[in-house]
Amino acid sequence: MRTQERAMKTMKKTKKNTTTAEVRKDPKGRKLEKNELYDAKTGRYRYQYTDAKGNRQQIYSWTLTAKDTVPAGKRQKKGESLREKKAKVLAELVNQLDTTKGNMTVLELAQIHINNKWNDVRETTRNGYRTNQKLLMNDPFGKRKIKDITEQDALDWFDRLNKPPKNSDGTFKSRPKGYSSLHTLRGILHPAFETARKNRWVLDNPFSFSLSKKRYGGVQTREALTKADMRRFLDFLRTDKHFKRYFYGVYILFSTGLRVSEFCGLVPDDIDFENHVIHVRRQLLRLHDGDDMLLYLEEPKTEFGKRDVPMTADVETAFREVIAIRPEVDEVTVYSADKMMEATGFLWIDKDGHYEVAQHWENHLQFFQNTLLH
Repeated sequence: MRTQERAMKTMKKTKKNTTTAEVRKDPKGRKLEKNELYDAKTGRYRYQYTDAKGNRQQIYSWTLTAKDTVPAGKRQKKGESLREKKAKVLAELVNQLDTTKGNMTVLELAQIHINNKWNDVRETTRNGYRTNQKLLMNDPFGKRKIKDITEQDALDWFDRLNKPPKNSDGTFKSRPKGYSSLHTLRGILHPAFETARKNRWVLDNPFSFSLSKKRYGGVQTREALTKADMRRFLDFLRTDKHFKRYFYGVYILFSTGLRVSEFCGLVPDDIDFENHVIHVRRQLLRLHDGDDMLLYLEEPKTEFGKRDVPMTADVETAFREVIAIRPEVDEVTVYSADKMMEATGFLWIDKDGHYEVAQHWENHLQFFQNTLLH
């Protein structure tokens, strides 16, 4: 008899609890779904679930749905209502995502990709990796969890990098990133997130969008100089008291079509006056190493980059003059990253007695342009 009474009490208690759970509501009178709770003390909503590894987890939010208003004095980003977060959790569980890996930051994911590629790329690409690692280290986006990044987040971030906030005086708080810089950054993050997607660390790749040249300023076209413009420019250099020292270098660049880094990598032995050709064998490049600037060598950029470029008589005359007037300096041997290539005695020397690289000549040409415009 007592056993029956206890069983009846248990059934009534269970029925009462079930009924209570079924009609559980929030302060707005809305019925809460299974495992959704409202904490009257904190004013937050909570959802409890079991992850793929059998561990109990909880997520919180100040709002129940996307249409709710965030309580005064509280902060919450768009897309972070409890039901929106819950939908993401359920999608992760259905797709058997590794939510532990999904908690890594964007910077950590980028580092995994970079480490995988490091030995397969050139030093110029590694230098780009270093630049973008530094960007992610100093930008709040780099500290976000990869599982929380949406395509809209990625687009908004690229827009902010392209047009950063301004100071009170109208200057940008950080240097704007153009199409080329954003293209390089996406070249790291798109394959990195693709790896994360394939390994089920995230549901989607937020960097799958096409990078718009129109949106990020990549639509400008370069106009080649006409022969008349080239002659006028060279006449200016030849007769100007200050700039005439650059005449031979600019003439050689115009006449040979060498890449500037190849041009800077030339040594006297590369100028073959007997066979009337320039032996293009290397590029002279420079990278930042903390506060230091390091020179290094790389093979030409393309597969067929090692080549012999024919010289006209005028180009030969220009090279003879360059070699004849090159100042004596403390020569430094420059190596490739793998130490398999070395060279010294480069033709182009700056005012401080150092070897010149592409940036020097870009600065020279910019200076020429500004002088002519003013």
